[in-house]
Amino acid sequence: MKLESAWLTDVRVQARHLKKGLLEPKQLEKHLKDLPDLVGQMEIVSMPQPAIDGGAEGTDDADG
Repeated sequence: MKLESAWLTDVRVQARHLKKGLLEPKQLEKHLKDLPDLVGQMEIVSMPQPAIDGGAEGTDDADG
């Protein structure tokens, strides 16, 4: 995939590009259909998220 094409279909800007006519819905549909299924290569990663969990774990307080 060319860089320009990757930028047009980037999930963060898809809606904007569709709205501006830079990306056609059929192009996006084809791009999504052509993506490889990588479910067999995934790894589950667990990381503490104190801002979401509401805990103080992982803070850098001097008082600890």
